[in-house]
Amino acid sequence: MNRKNRVKAIPIIVALALALSWPVISTAAEFSADVIMSGGGDEETGKVFIKGRLHRMELMEGGKVAAINISRPDKGVNWNLMPDEKMYMEMSLTEIGYEDMENLESKSKMTVLGNETVNGYKCEKRRYESNDETEGPVIVWFSPKLGYPVRIHTLAYRGEGDMIMEYRNINTGKVPDSMFEIPGGYKKFAIPGMPAGMPGGMPKVPGMGK
Repeated sequence: MNRKNRVKAIPIIVALALALSWPVISTAAEFSADVIMSGGGDEETGKVFIKGRLHRMELMEGGKVAAINISRPDKGVNWNLMPDEKMYMEMSLTEIGYEDMENLESKSKMTVLGNETVNGYKCEKRRYESNDETEGPVIVWFSPKLGYPVRIHTLAYRGEGDMIMEYRNINTGKVPDSMFEIPGGYKKFAIPGMPAGMPGGMPKVPGMGK
């Protein structure tokens, strides 16, 4: 999976993480971590910040933050920020495929594969398979302590290849509310002819999206 497609896939993978966390979000820890996204022999690195249902991911390039994704289920929106241009795109979470856990479970089959420790956290390893046979499966390592997945492996979506998103060097502790707001000076824009300015072709996660 090339960089463009990995970046396009971020909102839908984040939506899956949020949906999986929904049943236990009241006990979920606040934390930050390094994030590694790999696929097709390539790798993206950055930082992630979690505060309950709020999620922020920063991707690095050339030693600086090149792209920021903020998901706000409390507002029903997802923002993609471009720091160099001081611009952002806004999408509804419905458009990117966010669904609560009960809907995910009704549209896919979950199998527990056992327990594994990932980056110091004991996790339940789960496999989700969509009722739609055209969609590939997803394997998730879910940490009960964090109330959040620490690794998500999406398998070969529509010829795009596998992608793994993993959190490392996890630091629990307070995360400022300001991390989940659009900074001052950013301008909103949209691409004509594209829903909410988001290019098509994002991979689908089982049970999430149309």
